[in-house]
Amino acid sequence: MDRRRFLRRAAGVGSCVALAGCAEFGDPPQSGGGPEDLLVTGVSANPHGENVGLGLDLYVDRAVPTNLDAEGEVTVGDRTATAARSVRLSGERKYVSVQLLFSDVSTADQLPETVWARARVGYGGEMTDWHELSI
Repeated sequence: MDRRRFLRRAAGVGSCVALAGCAEFGDPPQSGGGPEDLLVTGVSANPHGENVGLGLDLYVDRAVPTNLDAEGEVTVGDRTATAARSVRLSGERKYVSVQLLFSDVSTADQLPETVWARARVGYGGEMTDWHELSI
């Protein structure tokens, strides 16, 4: 499938349901590159006490089983945490949500004033550029 047709088909996919901050498909592009059969439709960060959850919503149009790799980084004040995760894909067109959890990144039991987060996904060594957001 050519990239334009893939992007048109995936344009209606995805939503952003984050309490603290998110970037949705249709917002000005924050990244490019990456596999042509992978489209990130939303990135969200949700701080809760000492933990921050980072969610990636994407649309995959890959015809063979493969591992999807996700990498993320969250900065709260002067503390930075990183996480990575690999998810096995079955090899069919689908909408996927990947969650990364960053534990003990904040020092207080309340929501931090500012959180900066970034994430990227891909497979076979080919990753998208970083998707960044600040809350």
